[in-house]
Amino acid sequence: MRNFKVYSIWLLSVLLAFMISFLACGGAGVGDDDDDGQSSDDDDTDEADDDDDDDDDVNDDVNDDVDDDIDDDADDDMDDDDDNDFALSFPTGDAYAVVPHSDSLNIGGTTITVEAWIRVDEYLNDWSHIINKLWSNKGYRLRFDPNNLLQLTIINGDQDHMCVNYYAEVLPIGEWHHIAGTFDGAYCRLYVDGYEVSEIATTTATIGGTTDGLYFGAVPGQLGFLGVVDEVRVSNIVKYDSNFTPAGYLDSNLGVMGLWHLDEGTGLVAYDASGNENMGILHGADWVSGR
Repeated sequence: MRNFKVYSIWLLSVLLAFMISFLACGGAGVGDDDDDGQSSDDDDTDEADDDDDDDDDVNDDVNDDVDDDIDDDADDDMDDDDDNDFALSFPTGDAYAVVPHSDSLNIGGTTITVEAWIRVDEYLNDWSHIINKLWSNKGYRLRFDPNNLLQLTIINGDQDHMCVNYYAEVLPIGEWHHIAGTFDGAYCRLYVDGYEVSEIATTTATIGGTTDGLYFGAVPGQLGFLGVVDEVRVSNIVKYDSNFTPAGYLDSNLGVMGLWHLDEGTGLVAYDASGNENMGILHGADWVSGR
């Protein structure tokens, strides 16, 4: 009996030792491999996720750059719209553009503004028209006289109802200048590059209506100036009553009856941006680079 107990105790000791050895050598090793594998996979996944995040960042940067470029191009296009890419040249004394008569340009009464950007290339020492809607002693015009002086004329029938104003200095050849003539019923004023250069008072002048066309450059039987015209605008109100900074690109706003940006660059039509559809037809005038 005693021997059986001793044997039993020995057997339990062997079994316990075997189990401890198994757990120490086998079970713990498998668990570590699985943990290491899982940790390695997690690291790869994290790195891949990081790479994806980096790719997303690059794509976001590229997309942002593309969007910025598109926005910049759009802004450039908008800026280009405001640039004067073309203008209308009158290379001979008989070249012109004519806008057929319309009620919107048949401005009568006591208020008007006629303006444009011009560059004189040569003087003819003769009457040389720039903008003209004056026929049978009725209407309005801007022109050079035989002394090459800029002149504004407002008339309604005869000299008793006329206002003529001159700028006493000759505009330099080859330079761009903004010119404007205004009439408010009491004064005819001339502006060059935004500065009032001449003023004539009147108590009787008014603007006479006419059914003839509006001309840029020459008119039939009369000379036009030799040079380039850009941004022509005619308004039935006084746009300027003091010195101002001329806009390079004129707007169609209150009182504008005709506005020709002259940026078409091709064809025989100068389109009206005022909304009044006063299209001009070219006769011998050429498209050239603008300001």
